[in-house]
Amino acid sequence: MTQQTHSILNPWFWTPLFNPPADDRERLSAFIQQINATLDAAWQPGQRLYTSVLLALALVLWFAGRSLAERGLTWLCIHRMPEGRLRRSSLALASVLATVLAAWFALHLLFLPSRANCR
Repeated sequence: MTQQTHSILNPWFWTPLFNPPADDRERLSAFIQQINATLDAAWQPGQRLYTSVLLALALVLWFAGRSLAERGLTWLCIHRMPEGRLRRSSLALASVLATVLAAWFALHLLFLPSRANCR
């Protein structure tokens, strides 16, 4: 509230998005080069099947794992927490926890090929 920032309706607010500073452009191009190098290493002829299987497993784990984890944590919250605000809060936390953990496990599995190529 105390900062003198422009309103989102003001075109000056959006200027950094459409015309980023030079150092931001350099960091973004370096990041894109790293991504391309990792994708090239993971998609080499000897690694394609391995990468494809890991990608499929990561997607299954992400979606099915989140659903199963959320169902289990919801059951735990409903049957072990007292009724009221604590139960509602624990149900919300269980949903967030299931989503974050499933995404973490899936991404961990997905990036196995890139870690194996770094060694």
